[in-house]
Amino acid sequence: MGRTTPTKVHLRARAKVDAWNAAHDVGTAVRYRKDDGSVVRTNTRHVATLQSGHSTPVVWLDGIVGCVDLDRVTRDKPKIITTHVYPPIPDRRFDWQAHYEGEEDEQMATGSGPTEAAAILDLIENHPRGE
Repeated sequence: MGRTTPTKVHLRARAKVDAWNAAHDVGTAVRYRKDDGSVVRTNTRHVATLQSGHSTPVVWLDGIVGCVDLDRVTRDKPKIITTHVYPPIPDRRFDWQAHYEGEEDEQMATGSGPTEAAAILDLIENHPRGE
């Protein structure tokens, strides 16, 4: 039996899978919208693929049985934590510090500034996540 030529729908679906995989690593934090409208925050556990025998882009998620339609999945923007550190120095440029939730270690990316908003902006500009 000969090979069939992919349809436009199949080619668009393949392009969607390729674009997702180019932009998102396995382990990416995502939001999955279930049939009932509720949203689950989880992580990808496999690259996106085309569902076998179909032209439906799918991805596998932690804690979810089976694959899910890629149209129901969006990258989750991580929560930013801020702290008013107010160091004992006359320079007020570093009064606020910001970091991403879950990255509380010695190697964590941080932003700083004279205000909370400036610290958040510094973090996002210098260490983008989930943009």
